[in-house]
Amino acid sequence: MQKLTSILLPLLLFATLFFSSYKTDLSNTRKPVKQRYNVLFIFVDDLRPELGCYGNNIVHSPNLDKLAKQATVFKNQFVTVPTCGPSRACLLTGMWPRTATDLSNDVLEIRKAENIKTSPGDDRVWGKHTIIEWALRSPLIIKVPGKKQGTSCDKIVSSIDVYPTLMELCSIKMPHKTDGKSIVPLIETPDKNNWNNVAYSYYQNGITVRTEQYRFTKYFRKQEPIEELYDHHKDPYENNNIVANHLDVVKRLLPVWKKGDTGLYTKRKGG
Repeated sequence: MQKLTSILLPLLLFATLFFSSYKTDLSNTRKPVKQRYNVLFIFVDDLRPELGCYGNNIVHSPNLDKLAKQATVFKNQFVTVPTCGPSRACLLTGMWPRTATDLSNDVLEIRKAENIKTSPGDDRVWGKHTIIEWALRSPLIIKVPGKKQGTSCDKIVSSIDVYPTLMELCSIKMPHKTDGKSIVPLIETPDKNNWNNVAYSYYQNGITVRTEQYRFTKYFRKQEPIEELYDHHKDPYENNNIVANHLDVVKRLLPVWKKGDTGLYTKRKGG
């Protein structure tokens, strides 16, 4: 006899991950009750956090809003690549892209074969193929039985954190080392103090890092600008590139940015 209990982790890329925990009834034996999780992953591409639970008063999303009241809502989750196939590959492996293949929309099939009035934040771009805030930020909602409910988390997290999170929640040993990290500590303590607030994204010869206050982007190209810096405390729509006037901030962020440089673009160019 199985007794189901809901665990729900929706990730909005949009993706929704739904956990169910089941408990095997062994009342007729002396063995301890064994509890495991079933996982339902509902994943919808290209959804920005335009939902009621994210503060949008125009969009009506009653079911997701109801779910959010029973879960942890992550307000600052960012995808690794702003295109479908590469984004999914990063999410499902917990890894940053490292080769040009990893930025291909056929990356999942390739890896399988290898066995492995315009809103001011839209920046005059009709589409998702950029590494600005509006193409990268997506909703993430996680509900887990026995964990805190109806909470929100403002910490910076990445889509590559989903895989290690699932593995920890399901008590499964990771098969390989990932670039992503489990966000279970944030589910338990959303305002955790010593969290590393960084998320990296990749596209169009550029690598961008989002921190709690800034987005710093560096491109491997001749076209200007080669570097961009936005202060999200003062410019949440990323309208003003302040890189020229804040070289001290760039100097501080450059080592952080370099940690996310996988050699993706230099390797492709033979460097």
